[in-house]
Amino acid sequence: MYWFSSYSISKSLSQKIIAGCLFLIIFVSFFFPLDSEVNASLPLPVTEPDTVNRIINSSSGLNHFFSRLAMLENRETDLVAVYHFGDSHVAAIALPNGVAEFLQLNFGFAGREAFKEAPTKPTRKTRRKKRASLFEITTPLPQYTIVENSVPPAFFFELDDFTLPPLEEKRGVRYYSYGYTGKSFNFFSKSEKILNHIKEVNADLVIVTLGTNDAYGPAYSEQQIKSEIGTIIGNIRKINSTCSILLITPPDSFVKRKTSNKNLPSVRNAIVESALKVNVACWDFFSVMGGPGSMDRWVSEGLAGRDKIHLTSAGYVKQAELLNYALMLEYQQFIKKYNDAQN
Repeated sequence: MYWFSSYSISKSLSQKIIAGCLFLIIFVSFFFPLDSEVNASLPLPVTEPDTVNRIINSSSGLNHFFSRLAMLENRETDLVAVYHFGDSHVAAIALPNGVAEFLQLNFGFAGREAFKEAPTKPTRKTRRKKRASLFEITTPLPQYTIVENSVPPAFFFELDDFTLPPLEEKRGVRYYSYGYTGKSFNFFSKSEKILNHIKEVNADLVIVTLGTNDAYGPAYSEQQIKSEIGTIIGNIRKINSTCSILLITPPDSFVKRKTSNKNLPSVRNAIVESALKVNVACWDFFSVMGGPGSMDRWVSEGLAGRDKIHLTSAGYVKQAELLNYALMLEYQQFIKKYNDAQN
C-alpha cells in the first residue's frame, strides 16, 4: 500500500517536472528565438565590427601602405606618411586624431599636423556712438596719459597656399590631415593645394573622407560623383604613382533632422564602385554605421549630434576605432602572406 502510494506521489511529481520543463522550453523559444533571421533587419550594431567592417579591395589597394608599415617594423625605413583630407568630418579633428593615435601608438610617433578651413564672411571693425562730440585737450595734466583709440584702415588679403613646415625627424608614422568644412568631391577635384600637400609630404597612404555635402547638392548626380572621384584619384597618381588610396563612405545623415537623406545610398554606391573601378581601397562606413536611418541610434547613444549630420567627439573616436580595427585586420593577413613568402 505504501509502495503504491509512494509510486503515485513520485509519478505525480515527475509529471509536474516534465510539464514545467515543457513550459520553460516554450517560454524561452517564444521570447528568445534562436532563428537569426529575426534580427536580420536590425541595423548592424557598432559592437559587431567584424561582420561588415572590412576594407574593400585591400589586397591591392593598400599593398604599398602595408609594405611600408612592415618595413617600418623591420627597421628598413624610418618614416611612413599618411595624408587624410576631406570635409567637416575631417575638420572636426577627432577622426584623424583617433586614426593617427592608434597608428602612432603601434608603429611609432613621427609627428602630426592638422589643418582645417571653413568659409568665412567679411568682417569689419566699426564703432557707433550716440551724441558724440568733438573736443581737444589744450593743457594736458601731468597725472594723466592720453591714449589714442583708433582703427587701422580697412584692408583685404587672400592666402592662396601655405607650406607644410618640416617636422622634427622621428621614426614612425607621420600623420597629416586637412579638412575643409562644406566641401565636396567637386571642390577637391579642382584643388591644386591638396596635390601640392600630398607631393610635399610624399604620402604612403592618402585617405579621402567625402560625400556628405555631395548628397545635399541641389543637382545631385551619381555619375557626376563617379567622374569627380576618378579625377581626384587620377590627379593623385600623377604626382604620386605608388601611394595607397583609401576612400571612406560618409555616415548616415538626415534632412532637416527628420528623415535619412535619400541620396546617401547612391553616394555610397558611387564611392564603392569607383574604388573597384580604379583599383583603390574603400572603407564603407555608411554600412558599418548601420545604413539608412542608423543616425537615430548613434544620436541616442551620444555618438552623433542633434543636427543628425555630424558625429560627436565620442562618435568620431568610435569611427576611428572601427577604421583601425578594419585596417589591422587586413594588415595581419598581409603580414601572414608576407612571412609565408619569406619562408
